This record gives sequence, structure tokens and C-alpha cells, in this order.
Amino acid sequence: MVTWNFKSLKSRIQEQVSDTQYKRLDQYMNAFDWKGKAVGFHLNEAHVCFEKFRDCSLDNYITLMNKLVNNVPFPEFHSAKAHREVSIVSAAMMVHSLPETLAQILVVCLQLPAEDIHKISVYSVRKSMKQSKIKEKFINLINSDEYRYINAFVNTSKHISLVKPMYSFAFDGTTVHSIAFDEFSFKGTNFKSIRDEVLIDYIQKLRTACVEIGAEI
Repeated sequence: MVTWNFKSLKSRIQEQVSDTQYKRLDQYMNAFDWKGKAVGFHLNEAHVCFEKFRDCSLDNYITLMNKLVNNVPFPEFHSAKAHREVSIVSAAMMVHSLPETLAQILVVCLQLPAEDIHKISVYSVRKSMKQSKIKEKFINLINSDEYRYINAFVNTSKHISLVKPMYSFAFDGTTVHSIAFDEFSFKGTNFKSIRDEVLIDYIQKLRTACVEIGAEI
């Protein structure tokens, strides 16, 4: 697993930039560290709260399905389901901010032009970076399926409406049951319905990609 040595980078960059820039770098790297840990916390919450319902043996699967289909009171399950939904959405919203925080870090470390720090974005940084291995990785991150989906998912949830969660069963003999997020459209692009495990995988991959770029600095 790739790790990012914050202390080493700060020490090296401190000798190359002004005190004001270094303070900005310190602020954004601390934010990146905190947000990355928060993503891990939310994903762990999503796993722990639902762990007891992960037993997909046929008997348990049929019992669970019968209760849900027949509207049998099952408060423990519904509470865990709601907890898992909130935790996954919270993780998605938190990881969505990592590339933007990384963009601020890149501006300082690569000494990119930035007249107004409030206008710095992943796209402005991509445009101002010189060709390098870091830029290549940063472009790949922005163009990845993981970033495109999470960016659309979070912006839709923030500005339009929540992407509807629903419970789904598989009837193909795999005895898989999970929370699924409904299909939605964002800026003319349609996104298909995905299961919670897929969204969790997107979140983990996006966080890892950001850390890999940081380590490359």
C-alpha cells in the first residue's frame, strides 16, 4: 500500500517557498490527512454496522427476504441499513474533496500560478501543470470512472436531489443482497444504478489515487 510522507515533503518544500505559502501547504496537507482518515472511518462504520447481515447462507437469505417482502417488523435491520447508507454517502462526500485539496497542495509544491486561491480547482491545476509523471497521474485521476461517478453523485446530492438508495436482491443463485443507489443523470451524462460495494470500491480507489500522486511529489 502506497503511503505519503507528509513530514518529509513539508520539510523539503519549506526551503523553497515563502512562509505564507508554507502555511498554506501545512493547512491543506493537514486537511488532506484528516479527510483521508474520515473516509476510512465512514467506510469502517458502513462495514461494522452491517456485518451481522452479511451472512449470505441460503437459509438466512430466504429468512431476510421473506421478512422484507412481507413487511415483517425488523427494526434492527432497517436501522443498520440506514446507518450503512449514511456512512457510504458521507465517505463519498468526503473523498470527493480530496482531489480539490490535492490541487491546492500541487499549486504550492510545483509553484504553479494562482492569483486567487479560491479559484483553484482540479481543472485549473491540470491546465497550468507542465508535462510530467505527476500531471499524467493527475489527468488519469480526473478522467477515471471513479472520479467521474463520485463527482456526479456528490454534486447531484448537494445541488439537485439525493441519489435514491434502495435494497436489492440477486435472484441468479449468488444469494447477494445489498443496498443499491438508483440511476441518475448529471450534466447530460447518465449514470447506471450501482450496488454499495461498487461505490465503496470507487471511494477506496479514488483515495488511493490521490495518495499515490502525493507520494509522487
